[in-house]
Amino acid sequence: MNILDYVRMRGDVSFRQMPLNEVDVLVLSTYVSLNLEGLAEDKPTVADFTQLYFDSDNEKDARDDYLEKKEKLIEYMGQSKRYSKVRLETFDKIIDAENEMTFYAVTLQINPFLKMVAFRGTDGSLMSWKENFNTLYQYPTAGQTCAVNYINGMKLKFYEKLIICGHSKGGNLACYASAYCNSRVRDKIRDIYIYDGPGFEIDLSGDVDMNSIIDRIHGFIPVSSVVGRLMYVPFPSEVVASVGNGIYQHDVYNWQVGPTGFDKAGGVNAFSDSVSGKINSWIQNIPKERRKEVIDELFAVFESVGIDHSDKFTRMNIRTMIGLLMGLRSLSADNIKLLVIIMKEVMAAH
Repeated sequence: MNILDYVRMRGDVSFRQMPLNEVDVLVLSTYVSLNLEGLAEDKPTVADFTQLYFDSDNEKDARDDYLEKKEKLIEYMGQSKRYSKVRLETFDKIIDAENEMTFYAVTLQINPFLKMVAFRGTDGSLMSWKENFNTLYQYPTAGQTCAVNYINGMKLKFYEKLIICGHSKGGNLACYASAYCNSRVRDKIRDIYIYDGPGFEIDLSGDVDMNSIIDRIHGFIPVSSVVGRLMYVPFPSEVVASVGNGIYQHDVYNWQVGPTGFDKAGGVNAFSDSVSGKINSWIQNIPKERRKEVIDELFAVFESVGIDHSDKFTRMNIRTMIGLLMGLRSLSADNIKLLVIIMKEVMAAH
């Protein structure tokens, strides 16, 4: 079963009967990927929020391929005994074109003694997607600094503990913010959950601050993981049994779930090894001083052929494909290599 099935089948079991687990954290992090602007101001419970969300005229992201599933998930959560009393405390959104940053964070009160912060991954826009590539030469990124500032600014009672989590880029932000926040907050962090989150462009395995949180990190990647194996990942991850072809396993709705946690697999598959290896090799072969130039060049071609959102890749039509092939003529050898990898895997996954 997937997370929708899990909430529907286990929603009648309270946290007192079965403690919060790795799947619950992923389920609750769904809120950060919806437009909650103006809806969390009165700190509604999950039960109250469900009706509030569906009654509101908040703009919905019609280009979000997973919007229907997300809305179905929060509907199930609002009706459940397990999640209904969780409270949505804050929702923050920052779109900073100058620094090429899209930042979203939500804080939830799980119970009087436990808060949870979830950071969002990419929102699908070209700028948000480019922000991921900028991590190849920027450290820290504007988003990583923003994530640190976010949790440093939290007002926590002396008895409250904290869970930090995120999927994809959100997982990278969760890792960075947990390691480099001030010691007052870091000491409050109970667990860090990272779902198929990429690593960093530098090796942090010997970093004192990073090592101080490693034993609190719970990393998870699907069998065909690519994103969660990019660059230097400073923590180990468990492999989750998943369905779907290739890169589409990044979608957490394809992850397989049991009654009390994820269904685990024995390891990643050949696709994961091959594609993550090729992309990491592409990264390593570009000198750091050239990476900004290479990335700017690549995204200029995307923009020139009308790719303004990730859905143009996942729904690639003949016109877009021809435009990209035409654009190859203006790209450096480095970018041609990456673009061929991306196009080949997207087409193979359909």
